Amino acid sequence: MATPSADVLPPLEGVKYYFVVQNFCFRAIGVDLLSMKRTMVSGLLFWLPNILELAICVPLARYALENLEDMSLVTDAMAPVWQVLMAILKMALFMWHKEDIKKLVRNLWLWNLEAKEEELKTIAEENRKDTVTSFSFYMTVLTTGILALTAPFLRALYWRLKVGSFWDALETPLKGSYYVDPKGSYLGYFTVHVWTCIAIYAVLNTTLAADSLFSWIFHNISAHFAILRERLISVASSETEGKQSYANLKQSLAECVRYHQRILDTIDDFNEVFMTIVFVKFLISCIQIAFLAFQFVRGGDFAGQVFHTLFLMSISIQMMLYCYGGQRIKDESASISVAIYEHFHWDVLCPKSRKLLLLPLARSQKPCKLTGVFFIADLSLFLWVYKTAGSFVTLMMSVSDTSK
Repeated sequence: MATPSADVLPPLEGVKYYFVVQNFCFRAIGVDLLSMKRTMVSGLLFWLPNILELAICVPLARYALENLEDMSLVTDAMAPVWQVLMAILKMALFMWHKEDIKKLVRNLWLWNLEAKEEELKTIAEENRKDTVTSFSFYMTVLTTGILALTAPFLRALYWRLKVGSFWDALETPLKGSYYVDPKGSYLGYFTVHVWTCIAIYAVLNTTLAADSLFSWIFHNISAHFAILRERLISVASSETEGKQSYANLKQSLAECVRYHQRILDTIDDFNEVFMTIVFVKFLISCIQIAFLAFQFVRGGDFAGQVFHTLFLMSISIQMMLYCYGGQRIKDESASISVAIYEHFHWDVLCPKSRKLLLLPLARSQKPCKLTGVFFIADLSLFLWVYKTAGSFVTLMMSVSDTSK
């Protein structure tokens, strides 16, 4: 079995596509999350796309400032800016906590290798869910990015067939006041389009890397809660059938308590490295959803509406991933106390055995929580964000109608 000092982590036998999406996304931005020797494996893949995605915020913000009187143009330009800023902040926070994140991932990975044959099935099932979730999210975000890049050509082709003017109808993928005139020459348009392609490439992979990693961690923590639950049920069954003495019960419960404490320590580490990321995510997502919903309500051409719909879906899936993860950890942690209460036959236990169960029962009644500095990430937060975004949409529509 590998040790934490080994740089190459052994595969988890019997689990298909283990950590595949996460590893692919991090590799796409020049980062090796599984190596303890070095984090950045390609400075070019890391720095060039990130610099270009940050730089593209300038022409988009300038365009918004130049069109402050038109709320529709402002929201259309600023929605991608918020996504870029969120991706940059996620990567900055990741690099700030890189050692802690790598240690957390390696500890979970090596812990999974300790699982018994039956317990490995539970881990495999949770990782199957993670793979489906991460891959579905990846395809949704990828489709959104591809549509953003191809929509101007599809729109121009439509006008070419209808009116007969392709170049006049061709727009840039993202509306902005660029340093070169994209309509002045083919070279100018090509430069802006390549710049946008690289920026979108960076945004997609940075966002997917952080969010898919979050998914992998909370799914594996949930797997260990399920393993602990099964171990407690096994201990309760043996005690009911009279197969173990008080000393054996004490030893079995001590092992379960240590396992539980290990999970709690892992959640604390998880919360510490992702707390700020969760806060930034929900703060910016609220504004993004408001801007995109405003665009959707205002209407527009078919390609633009499809893009805004997919963009809104991608952000909603992102938020649901974090809210569901927080809710899942809360529910799984609370389920331990239910397992202790339901599966142990308290009426036949001796007083000493009952006393042994009181401490783990009391501790497991306090659910674990994933926080975002000022709030708790759960499903109720998802609803709160949409309600707040709806208020912003109403405000922007009032401002837009007043300025007309």
